[in-house]
Formats: sequence, C-alpha cells, structure tokens
Amino acid sequence: MKKALLIILSIIIYLFVLWLLVLISIGINFAVFERGTGGITALGSIISFWLSYKFVKWLWKKYFYPTKP
Repeated sequence: MKKALLIILSIIIYLFVLWLLVLISIGINFAVFERGTGGITALGSIISFWLSYKFVKWLWKKYFYPTKP
C-alpha cells in the first residue's frame, strides 16, 4: 500500500513539475517574441518531459529507496 501511494505521489509530482517547466518556457517565449507559440515553447516542452523525469527519479533515489546501514 505504501509503495502504491509513493507511485501516485510521484505521478502527481511529475505532472506538477512538468507543467511548471512548460509554463516557464512559455513565459520565456512571451518575453522574447511576445507570443506563446514558437520554437522556445516547443524545445522547452520537450526538455520539460526529460527534466521532470529526472527530478522524480532523483527524489526516488534520495528519499524513497531504502538506505543500507
């Protein structure tokens, strides 16, 4: 049961970080080109998938895996 809750929590964290990074890339695109669509948004969205995965993987490695004494 605990592992299932951790997996659900990881999915929620992944989606939150993903949308946060996508919004940052859209904000940068608005600042540069004054519109929400473009290359920076596309590249930022692709990078957001990878960075969100890496962040959740780091959280699992740091907090969820049992440590050896």
